[in-house]
Amino acid sequence: MFYCFLNPREAFDQYVIGFVGDQVCYDYELVFEHLVEQFKSHTGKEEEASQAAAEFFNELIIQYEEEYGDATPLFLNKRKWQDFCLHYSKTNIKH
Repeated sequence: MFYCFLNPREAFDQYVIGFVGDQVCYDYELVFEHLVEQFKSHTGKEEEASQAAAEFFNELIIQYEEEYGDATPLFLNKRKWQDFCLHYSKTNIKH
């Protein structure tokens, strides 16, 4: 089985949530925060770093999809997913 990990692995492996079929699933917020910090160390400004991280992330996804197709990593907003699951389970509980 072939998995496509983000590089450098020593930086991004800590953000892996799990695996879905042949795809590595990352915590989107943690990956994005990492990118912001990396750009902030170069720009020194939070807003510029956030914008650069967003542009880089979008280009990264496009690059991976073109190169790896179905093995492209997935990114899940873990907090929003947990909120969704909590809300969904509450609305479907029968009393």
